[in-house]
Amino acid sequence: MVRIGIPLLSIVLGAQALGQKYVGAEGAVLWSVYCEIMYYALYPMLVILLRYISVARVIAGSVVVSGILMASSPRIVYLWEFSYNTWLYCLPFWLAGVFMAERFRTPLRSVGISIWLWRVPALTYGVVVACLIAHSSFVIGLIWTMPPFAFYSYFWIRREIDCLSRHPSPVLESLGRASYSMYLVHPVAICFFYQNLHLSPILGWVVLLLLIGIGTAAFYFAVEKPSHNLARYWGRRPLAVANAS
Repeated sequence: MVRIGIPLLSIVLGAQALGQKYVGAEGAVLWSVYCEIMYYALYPMLVILLRYISVARVIAGSVVVSGILMASSPRIVYLWEFSYNTWLYCLPFWLAGVFMAERFRTPLRSVGISIWLWRVPALTYGVVVACLIAHSSFVIGLIWTMPPFAFYSYFWIRREIDCLSRHPSPVLESLGRASYSMYLVHPVAICFFYQNLHLSPILGWVVLLLLIGIGTAAFYFAVEKPSHNLARYWGRRPLAVANAS
């Protein structure tokens, strides 16, 4: 909670100070962070539950709940439209990550298939879905397109982990440490760009990326990294006390 809570509180207060348009921009992405908070709050109870029931069975039960929500509101397009039930709809996806985390230490058997054969279909699927929503009268809600993508992503990300464990990328790992900051900052940067700058599409795109990059770096070093260090410090204290006793 410290790890994600301090950056979250900082960006919410910052958006409030900047104005209602920035609050609205942040609201479009913060729903997923609120889902994470719910999952972390429930995780201690989930650990106890998993002593008696396998992760696979818990996932199966959550899929049933998610399916009921889909059937009850089939015309919903975006995940956050489930409102307070969004975390229930997304629970199977998060649990799949828990399931993966328990098993990722076991190396996969190398079959000589390029990782790009997994990346390209994922990118293509995302582009097609985005185009259907933005440019077509034939709209399939994300609530229907997310489950097959999540299923595919389980196997795809599993192979990404294995690939990077064999061929580490320090640059990408360094950038990845600030991914949460980028997620929180990019709506503010986009809102600021469209409120204050009027540039040609190509130049505007470059300037917008620079704004997001600069904002991300500043927020990471000023807020996220200290909160991460504080969370690690507090996380180690019980172990240190136990060892001392």
